[in-house]
Amino acid sequence: TFPAYSKLQDNIPKLREAYLKTLQLTAFISIPLAGGIFILAPEFTKIFLGEQWMPIVPAMQVLTCWGIIRGFVGSISPVFMSIGNPKIVANLQFVQAALLFILIYPLTMHWGILGASLAVICSALVLFFIRNYILIRTIKCKTWEFYKLILIPLALVIVSMLPVIILKFLFVDFISIYWFLLLVGVFILVFASLTYIADKLSNYGICAILKQNFKAL
Repeated sequence: TFPAYSKLQDNIPKLREAYLKTLQLTAFISIPLAGGIFILAPEFTKIFLGEQWMPIVPAMQVLTCWGIIRGFVGSISPVFMSIGNPKIVANLQFVQAALLFILIYPLTMHWGILGASLAVICSALVLFFIRNYILIRTIKCKTWEFYKLILIPLALVIVSMLPVIILKFLFVDFISIYWFLLLVGVFILVFASLTYIADKLSNYGICAILKQNFKAL
């Protein structure tokens, strides 16, 4: 994305349009992937790693949120680089590292590996909103226009989790690879259906972006 953004550095409207499409695609891929890992982490751990690894599940679930943020940061940094502001990237990384340094010891001492995971996600989350604020001002984007591209797939993922939660509650003793694959299938099917409905009923536009990317392959 960096070379493409560099060509648009003097054309803010085009740069904004290009970045928002990247953000939309990033959110559409990373949020449901993280949501699936979050909701199915207990089953995955028990089936593939064994009962003795179950204590890592809360940390794994927390770090899925960090994975989402990392995906967004990866799409933001090239924008700052392309417009000749690499110092913004370096300064924000320094602040995030400093905040992590402050948080990691007390949280790890209090909650162990879960605390370390919380320190990572808290430092990343604070800088996530700061990065977004700077980016929104840089590309002259409306705040809602930016955040709706994240909130729409997030809402769809949360709703898609509900059938999985209900099935896990009703069949609490079912633990097998086939059961795991069934839950994965239910989550994907519900999310895909909701995405299609949301795309048809609103100007979400993700289906058009997916078609463009498939044609480009």
